[in-house]
Amino acid sequence: MQRRTILKSALAGMFGLTIGTTKTSMGNGILQERKCNRECSTSFREDSRPFRPDKWGGPNTKGGHTHLQYYIDSRGNDFEESVWDLEIEKSFNCWTKVANLSFEKVDGGEPDIFIGFSRRKRSGFGKSGDVLAWAELPSNRNYDGQLWTMFDSVENWTLERPEEESGVLFRAVAAHEIGHLLGLGHSRYESALMYPYYRDNIETPQEQDDIPRIQRLYGER
Repeated sequence: MQRRTILKSALAGMFGLTIGTTKTSMGNGILQERKCNRECSTSFREDSRPFRPDKWGGPNTKGGHTHLQYYIDSRGNDFEESVWDLEIEKSFNCWTKVANLSFEKVDGGEPDIFIGFSRRKRSGFGKSGDVLAWAELPSNRNYDGQLWTMFDSVENWTLERPEEESGVLFRAVAAHEIGHLLGLGHSRYESALMYPYYRDNIETPQEQDDIPRIQRLYGER
């Protein structure tokens, strides 16, 4: 029996992030798909039951699995391969700075996290300004499987805060999705990285909500 299972199966098991203007309400289940708009919507509401944060663990891991390996399955066309890799590394490192976590890029084996880009409709992508990315969450308190996060390759990804409305700051989205991979749901606080609306001025975990929640799961740095 394999130690790991891959959750990648359907969009219903993921948290998504969009910047579309359509006002979309949140899903009701813990692992329902959630679409987030650029601006707050009157249709936004929290789950009918409190979000139960799950985390990485494993039968042989006391206190949780805190060193995670990731594999970059595919990249977008906006930058060179080395630039993508550096931006993804920075997005992981912002969580390392605030919690007892470490991450390692690998080129094979059995990584904990898979990262990819797609424009396919079946992945929820293909339309600029709609779904930017999605990420799976640990499915139980002692998760020992593998998770995916995917980004829409049709978006105009940028390295700096975009001057034009069409640009999307990659680190702001990637750091948010990594928060989901680590077990965090959305935050009710507008100042938090995990707030369910894309903003290009917040690209790291914040003192209000993000940092206390991740430290409750994995401990302080």
